[in-house]
Amino acid sequence: MTRPWLITIVDLITLLLTFFVLLFSMSKVEPQRFSQVVQSYGGAFAPAVEDQGRLPKVTAAAGDDLGYLQAVLKAAFASSPALKDVEFRLTPQYLILTLPVAGFYAPGTGDFAEAAKTPVFDLSGVLSNLKNRIAVIGTAAMAQSGEQAAGEAAWSLAITRAKAMADALAAAGYDQPVTVLGRGAAATDVGAALGRVEIMIMPEQASS
Repeated sequence: MTRPWLITIVDLITLLLTFFVLLFSMSKVEPQRFSQVVQSYGGAFAPAVEDQGRLPKVTAAAGDDLGYLQAVLKAAFASSPALKDVEFRLTPQYLILTLPVAGFYAPGTGDFAEAAKTPVFDLSGVLSNLKNRIAVIGTAAMAQSGEQAAGEAAWSLAITRAKAMADALAAAGYDQPVTVLGRGAAATDVGAALGRVEIMIMPEQASS
């Protein structure tokens, strides 16, 4: 005579046995064997790195100390009548050199003044020896309302002047890419109105 309740009891005992075996096996995890299982599953299911379309990593190597560079550059510029007016500003992140716009650029243009070509050559030659990353920033005064055309012209002038300085650095032998940036300033900023240009020296050098 068949007893249906026995089937239920057997199933329940089997489930309980499986449950306790599982608990026991999980309480005795061997890290070495577990890591092998993880690596095996990872190799089987994870996509290859080259298939993920990731950009190559760029590492930053330390350049020269910014405080040291400030002292060296100040001493180098002090003997030049055109470069002695370059202003230095050291921040926790950057060393910023502000160029005397009136002496470097022809009024209203992005070209270097004729008398400034030698100082620009000297400046670029000194900076070309640096390992540190460099950015050149052109600053333009923000236009007042209703003066959009004037604001666009000032912005274009600032970028053009910054690009001219970046090109001079590259021509002098600076072998890292020079970043060219534009920045807006208050309309009352006289230096920005003249088209101020700054050279920002960073604490690291770029390497891939």
